[in-house]
Amino acid sequence: METLAAKTHSHPLRSKILALLAEEEPRSPQALATAIGEHLHNVSYHVKRLQQLGAVELVQERQVRGAVEHFYSRTAAMTRLDAGTALDQIQRVCIGVDCNGADADTGIVRIMEILAETGREV
Repeated sequence: METLAAKTHSHPLRSKILALLAEEEPRSPQALATAIGEHLHNVSYHVKRLQQLGAVELVQERQVRGAVEHFYSRTAAMTRLDAGTALDQIQRVCIGVDCNGADADTGIVRIMEILAETGREV
């Protein structure tokens, strides 16, 4: 069975959408399409698929000239998944590289401390 990470990143456009939603306030498919330089129907399809997978959620609807504009953001589960994936990648790097003589767990703890000091959450 494929993991959530594999499903959400199985298409390059999905990865781009998730990256944009990670760094900005909620966005509409139209805003995402403009930022990525992709056709709206392609972006809308992948946003809906990400919503079905539980990676993004509808957070706002707004009337715009007789239509309803939808705004999406990443789910907390996706944020936790990304943090876990990042820590897994860091651990692999620390095992493969010396990490200044520290073991992998010590390296991860130090990286988490640095992230906390800079106000970033893991």
